[in-house]
Amino acid sequence: MNQVVWHAILAMSIFFAIMLFFAFFAGRYLMTYKVDKEKIGIKLFWVIPYFRISIQNIDWLEVVSVWEATIRTFGGLYAQPHLVSTLGVSRVVLIRKKRGLFKYAVLTPKNPDQFVEDITGRMKSVNS
Repeated sequence: MNQVVWHAILAMSIFFAIMLFFAFFAGRYLMTYKVDKEKIGIKLFWVIPYFRISIQNIDWLEVVSVWEATIRTFGGLYAQPHLVSTLGVSRVVLIRKKRGLFKYAVLTPKNPDQFVEDITGRMKSVNS
């Protein structure tokens, strides 16, 4: 093949390697969580809205290991955001939603126990 094609293949390979690095190792640092009275908002790069979960739509939530979350969500296929952003993390927050295409959400807050406690308190105030 000619040299231009090899350079294009090399450039694409480097690009994909960088994207995989960010997805696997830096993914959890690029997501921020904002909790208010009615929802959990998840943003990418602190600005871009990624998705949100209504507090009323949460069936249950708990702190689990990454491996348990992987098994319970069938390898992340039924979770949003996918488990790819959990490398380097030992514990995550697993949320089961009452309705929606994706029944589970796997979140990686800095302090999972405090996050679950905060959301549980909000769920009680919304349901009462």
